[in-house]
Amino acid sequence: MIGLIVYWNVPLQMRMHVLLLLSGIFLFIIADTVEVILLITYVFIGYGLIKFCYGRKHNAFFNSAITFWIVIYLLIGGYVYKLSGFELVHFPIITGVSYILFRVLQILFDLKEGIYSSYLSPSKYILFCLNFLTLISGPIQRVEDFIAQVDIIPKATFKEIDHLSVFYRLSIGLVKVLFLSSILILEHQSVLDSFLKDPQWNSLKFALTSIIYLVFLYINFSGYMDIIISVGNLFGFKLPENFYKPFLAKNFLDFWERWHISLSGWMKDYVFTPLLKTLVYWKSGYWWVLFFGVIVYFITFLLLGIWHGTSSLFFFCGIMLALGASITKIMQVGMKPILSLFREFEVPFIGSLAQGVLSGIVFAHISFAIIGFWLTWDQFLFYWNMMSAFKIVELYFLTSIMGMSLYFIASFLEKISESSFCSRVFFKEGCVAVNLYFVVFAFFEYWNIAPEFVYQGF
Repeated sequence: MIGLIVYWNVPLQMRMHVLLLLSGIFLFIIADTVEVILLITYVFIGYGLIKFCYGRKHNAFFNSAITFWIVIYLLIGGYVYKLSGFELVHFPIITGVSYILFRVLQILFDLKEGIYSSYLSPSKYILFCLNFLTLISGPIQRVEDFIAQVDIIPKATFKEIDHLSVFYRLSIGLVKVLFLSSILILEHQSVLDSFLKDPQWNSLKFALTSIIYLVFLYINFSGYMDIIISVGNLFGFKLPENFYKPFLAKNFLDFWERWHISLSGWMKDYVFTPLLKTLVYWKSGYWWVLFFGVIVYFITFLLLGIWHGTSSLFFFCGIMLALGASITKIMQVGMKPILSLFREFEVPFIGSLAQGVLSGIVFAHISFAIIGFWLTWDQFLFYWNMMSAFKIVELYFLTSIMGMSLYFIASFLEKISESSFCSRVFFKEGCVAVNLYFVVFAFFEYWNIAPEFVYQGF
């Protein structure tokens, strides 16, 4: 609050310096001295690589810089020693390091392709990498969008902000993070403890544990995004959206266009598209393009899954996501004739039910992919050895039914939110008041057990 007041009352040309100061204070609050030193060192290495690549024409310079930057990330992020078991030197998990990886990589890739050529001053670069609004968990803002907004900071006024909409969304985010997340994680832990204490396999408990955690992860992550985007609006920034109704997704690929949008968009632009273009350049033709598309989807989502953690279990996450994306793409191509046939006989109820079943399967698959967030590798192997083909089918069936219920609940809530009543001023004002009550209640009731933000370690 003090920072916000200072920001809007200092001379216009000082606003960016206030943001730098706030980002520095925030960094020292969330990290210890060693982490701060490592993070700042990492940031300055990135700036050195960008300066090294400015004005270069030969791809070898860019490829060397990109490779070096990724290697440094693997070392400083703990991937090398954790995956290899080498623990003589222990690097702490540094908050925000992977998001800085993406920001610097974007600049290097764009410099290589000639898309971005503007000079980035040290102060703007530091704020771009260490901005307190996006340091912990993104969203992954593109450099051109960031610079465009920083350049208009001196022209912005506090009166231009839609204060009611900002505080409405901020209150929703606080309820999600402090109240709903606490309830869900307690319920998840209760079901998980019951499951782990039972030496016998229980498909229903595992399915329930998986789907509850998926809902918790969404509530926790999207709630944090609501808070960050709202606070950004109060400072005159418009940050990228990271979620768009993921439980209304129609298939696996659609889900990832609605979930962690800034990350999936980044992977599409800087991994999927360049790799597909390279392969198509090598071998063209309709069927080759389809084949390469499936392969590139597999690689992209494999990397996406591995990124989510430094334990070996996240290779399983990557494989599951990669299979989900590849199978979806194959089905989209192979089932075109069948789908076009069904469109000739439109029956609303049957169509809605079929979509619910498909979405339920998607949510079940994703909930299994992310079990690395709540199971250890030893626990995973213990239960994996119990599995059989029948148990896997049973597990998917039960979890898909729960996932289907998520789709229909989300559809119902969507219809309510689209009503004109929900857009009225008195409704938003009432929601802010009610949400603040739940925030205060959660503060006293769940303060000692409120879960940490899941994505803050990335």
